[in-house]
Amino acid sequence: MQTVDPNTATDDQLVAALRSAGVDNPERWADEIKKHGPYTAGNLKPTLTQELGKYGISRDQLNRVLSALKVG
Repeated sequence: MQTVDPNTATDDQLVAALRSAGVDNPERWADEIKKHGPYTAGNLKPTLTQELGKYGISRDQLNRVLSALKVG
């Protein structure tokens, strides 16, 4: 599995990282991730938990999304 920085990754790189983590519908979640940045190491998890949670993402899928992202 690859990890990417959501602040600097291209759309294609972000989708590929989410896909490699087993995220369902990675294109949709990549769009949402891009929309709510920029991120820091401290705000990545709480921001995405709140924002993606608004769309009913499951805990498993959220964990997969987070596992594909690394700030810095």
